[in-house]
Amino acid sequence: MYFSKFPLVDYIYKNNDGVFKRKLATNILKRVGFNPLSKKDKDHFVTYYIKDRETPEIIADKLYGNPEFHWLVLLYNNIVNPYKDWPMDSFALEKYIDNKYKGYSLFLSSTSGTDHPNTINFHKDQTVASSGGNHDAHGVFILDEQRARVSSWDTQISRLEIYNTKPETWSVGDFVIGIGATGQQVMAKIHRFTLSTEAVHHFERQEYGSSGDYIQLNPLGSSEIEGQVPLGATGLSFDIDGESGTGGAFSDTAVTFEDTLIGKYMGVDGTPSNDNVLTNRLYEYRVNDDKREIELLNPAYASAALEELESLMKVRGLIA
Repeated sequence: MYFSKFPLVDYIYKNNDGVFKRKLATNILKRVGFNPLSKKDKDHFVTYYIKDRETPEIIADKLYGNPEFHWLVLLYNNIVNPYKDWPMDSFALEKYIDNKYKGYSLFLSSTSGTDHPNTINFHKDQTVASSGGNHDAHGVFILDEQRARVSSWDTQISRLEIYNTKPETWSVGDFVIGIGATGQQVMAKIHRFTLSTEAVHHFERQEYGSSGDYIQLNPLGSSEIEGQVPLGATGLSFDIDGESGTGGAFSDTAVTFEDTLIGKYMGVDGTPSNDNVLTNRLYEYRVNDDKREIELLNPAYASAALEELESLMKVRGLIA
């Protein structure tokens, strides 16, 4: 129904034999949309929560009595790509998460075991290996036979993503060694090992006075979430309102790596913490659920919307 209202254009193309041809084609570059002011009048729309496995066609049939009005569901919510902007069903979502977050996550410190690995740099597709810390006669780390490949390295959050490996190869307290063309090039200590799907995505706290709004926290800030002090800093922090010296946390000594949220999560001090953690899986659940609440044009105005669509698509100079 939707594209049948679009104007046609004279389209010239070259076929497989190199001969130029012409045909009438739907002008999909033509765009229409609802005036934002129409969404401010609550009489014009109803709020709807998309259930699992519901499609625009199913909702259009339920609300407008015709699945062909699926375009109205999408257009009213500015959804251009339903494959990306429409919520996935539970099966598709789990498959998407497992595919996006493949492999395992290693959370690392410097080889000392207490410092942030800010001078370490792994690179994509680099080969890495595990080591228990023993050296050979030349002072070179003795490596386990099992290898892995690097998919990404996030210095700030001290996270190394790896794949093509066996989980039993990696143990907390061991070392991960990056292998280069000239031998062992990068070394770091493992503090936490987990499936990438269950690794921390970010740290957050709930907005005060809110039931559903969250504020992301600095992973390299201290664990006083009502006024974090950055790694290496001292003195008064910025408080929750962003004003220095009006209620923020106070530190008379420099914040160490083990004092930060990511350091606590990793267990640099020996005890891993999951406080204020949102995992990759739970993050994707939230993103998907946020797409479920939509607004739908009041059915009383559906016929008028179709008539206006037909009117807007009748443009002079194009073949109708």
